[in-house]
Amino acid sequence: MSQAFQSLVPPPVVALAKLEAAACRDLAAARVTLGLFNTIVGDEPALLFPKYRWRLCDVNSLARALAASASEIMTWGAQRHVILNPLLASRATIARAVSAQRRESPHGRRQRAIANRYRKMYPQVRPCARPVRARTLNLHQIDILSDEIGRPVGEGLLRLARAFRPTQIEFIAHGDGEYLSARAGTIRIRLGEDGYTVVSISLTLETPAAKRPRIVMGFLEDFFETGTEGVIWSLISEEERGYDALFPIEEGDHLTIQDQLGRKLWSGKIRCDRKSGWRRYPLNSKYGQPSALGHWVHWTQRGFKPDDWARYFIRPEHDRMRGILRRNPPAG
Repeated sequence: MSQAFQSLVPPPVVALAKLEAAACRDLAAARVTLGLFNTIVGDEPALLFPKYRWRLCDVNSLARALAASASEIMTWGAQRHVILNPLLASRATIARAVSAQRRESPHGRRQRAIANRYRKMYPQVRPCARPVRARTLNLHQIDILSDEIGRPVGEGLLRLARAFRPTQIEFIAHGDGEYLSARAGTIRIRLGEDGYTVVSISLTLETPAAKRPRIVMGFLEDFFETGTEGVIWSLISEEERGYDALFPIEEGDHLTIQDQLGRKLWSGKIRCDRKSGWRRYPLNSKYGQPSALGHWVHWTQRGFKPDDWARYFIRPEHDRMRGILRRNPPAG
């Protein structure tokens, strides 16, 4: 094992187990423990206690033995090279336990009955089997009614939602698949794991179609979705939203690639090499297509090795390359 891996420090097992066991039984202990874990990890993915802000002195509200375990976890979390996986797994276990306690409590059963009634009244509307793509290109979802997040479903929420004069309202239970809405004016209310707490509310809006510009500035993107049959090298415009922001890079376009500070890394006319990196499909050896960095792609810029070209696009979201794309022929 390398020295770098040997220097990583896992959390104290006994202290973590004690905190997890107590938090899975008691909501007050869960609130403080999750607050501590979220502080170490640096995020708050679960809206279990939306109005709660963890403070160091909150540890003193725990029993003495648990407070000692929490202090041990804090000391460990203050180190630079720590292994977070056990902490993340424990946090997920506690979150599930909190949701289960709320779901099965007398209050939870009453609230779930209310939420289930609304789900029957306002079910999610599945799109038609062959949606008209042109109608969905300019639809965008925005978050609304942020003050209602973390609250149980009730008639007050419905009154606020109806004030937007929606074309339809949809309730989505935890774990249900979510379909792209094909209708402007739809309000979607997603419920949490306990079955009745609101975790998100969105409104679908339709924006006017934008004229496709000839020169586009934005970020390089390894775009793919069902039907693209591989990654499409693209540029995401900073000026547009949704599908309007997507500009696939095509033969004859001129592309300038920059780092995040705008320094030029490469510039040239796009010449598609559709043979470099060609591989047979594992389950259908009669056919194949180019690949790069383990992804099926459609082409590589002539003169590049496939993996080298793909590294400009296949990157973490926080480390995207910038680009200037000049369309050819000019967009109409």
